[in-house]
Amino acid sequence: MRAYLIAQVEAEPGIGTPDAVVIDSSDVFPSSRAGSDATRGRTRDVRDVAPGCFATLALTERGGAVRRLLRVDGIDMSDLDACLAATVVFQLDAIVLPARDGSDVAHLGSLLAVHEAEHGLPDGGMGIVALVSCAAGVLAAASFVGASRRLRGLAWDAAALARQLGMPGGSVRSADIVSPPPPHPEVPQRSGGLGGGLQPAARRLKPSSEARLRLASQDEGAGRTRGMGSDPWGWSPVLAHARAVVRLTAAAAGVEAIEAAYPGDDAASFAAHVAAARRDGFGGMFVRDPAQVPIIRAET
Repeated sequence: MRAYLIAQVEAEPGIGTPDAVVIDSSDVFPSSRAGSDATRGRTRDVRDVAPGCFATLALTERGGAVRRLLRVDGIDMSDLDACLAATVVFQLDAIVLPARDGSDVAHLGSLLAVHEAEHGLPDGGMGIVALVSCAAGVLAAASFVGASRRLRGLAWDAAALARQLGMPGGSVRSADIVSPPPPHPEVPQRSGGLGGGLQPAARRLKPSSEARLRLASQDEGAGRTRGMGSDPWGWSPVLAHARAVVRLTAAAAGVEAIEAAYPGDDAASFAAHVAAARRDGFGGMFVRDPAQVPIIRAET
């Protein structure tokens, strides 16, 4: 599984070499939120944004170079065009776009085509990773399929989605919300033969709680399940739904699905988070701590 390291401006060299480094447009453009006029001429070389993170760009592993991605604030970003004009010359691998639907992806694709043509670069060289970070994006997920030939991946941002939904404290986890149900009621069932007596259904069928305990004890090779919960790591139900939508949409679009960054610092939970992502077919995962990169890549 690929590790997408979210670069920190003051980061020190990491422990492991990621498969890709993601930088934020606000780091490349210190005054990006002041408007496009203030942005022009103030571009920083992406290689100088986070020296510690980008020191790994000179390294290669598995015969491939580390990919570089730029995250923008959205298609409505006031200085998006200036941002693209200044960074397209670096021939980054992809733009990470928080998208509400496929039209956002298509619009960005058109902008990239113009800038590539203006700089004499191959058409379609820079890809797009659509980032689902709002409820609208979840509900319109199907529109990402076929939105642009530049679409390289589909990711989701659990923390941003939780904030938009007003979840308490931006919580993205469920605290063991799935618990065994009470025993199945003893519904009378007729035994064989005419005039036969009645017997409780529980005598013939295993109680659902017992079945759940049996399922919970099974190791599926990707971390242990928690009852019949949708995710062993413990996403809240609404976020687990969004995650599933992203995964299915990525499969339908034929692109890589990228798991959200782990929101905690517990090593055991992080390992379960990685295992669950691998089990569900995610091809990559966002990560903020360079020390976690080897753990993600070891799951490949």
